[in-house]
Amino acid sequence: KTVLYFPISTNRGSCGALNSNMVKYLEQFTGNVNTKLVCAGKKGSDSLQRLFPSNFSMSFLHDFKVPMSFAYATYLLEAGYAAQKEEPERLQIVYNRYISAGVQRQAKFNIPAFDKWLEKVNNTASTEEDKANYSFANAIVNNDDVIVRDYYDFQSALLMQNAVCENELSEYAARVIAVEGQLTNIGQLQSQTAYLYNKTRQSSITSSLIEIISAMSSLEGNAQKGVTKEEFWASK
Repeated sequence: KTVLYFPISTNRGSCGALNSNMVKYLEQFTGNVNTKLVCAGKKGSDSLQRLFPSNFSMSFLHDFKVPMSFAYATYLLEAGYAAQKEEPERLQIVYNRYISAGVQRQAKFNIPAFDKWLEKVNNTASTEEDKANYSFANAIVNNDDVIVRDYYDFQSALLMQNAVCENELSEYAARVIAVEGQLTNIGQLQSQTAYLYNKTRQSSITSSLIEIISAMSSLEGNAQKGVTKEEFWASK
């Protein structure tokens, strides 16, 4: 069956290795024809569509004019599933999790197909081996099928919303660090340019002074030989 990978990338550049690391991770799965890619974000979309055209399904772009919302996350899931010919066996959301201003780590959410998830819930409800989830599984099974499906869709959309929000925060943090590095490089380049300018200027001044002193020394030597001039620059 189809396995759907949903990478959440950035819309802008200067984000360090966020997007390139994501492409490297997905590359190991693209050799399988049953692997499908649905991407959110301009940078990831441009790269994945060019590198893996046979696996690429569709992409989404967010203009950042409105905040990330539950409605947007729901739309991503519904449109991503609708683009597939059949319901995927598993959906994996790949995104960047914010750790600190200088650290962002790649993370994944795995969402099984509804039938497989429901089968696991029924197995958990039928035995007390998993005591931590036994009561909760029974509470789900005892509801109507429509409510169970709505609960599954709601939890899936929550995971997607968490992924897009974490990735947006990681993008801003990575851009800040990248711009600080660029400013540091610009400052170093300015210092090197100023040093080279001053060195060249000083060399030119030194050369001019040497020429003047040499001329004056030459005139003094001629004066000792009987050549006299009231003003050294005079023609005679």
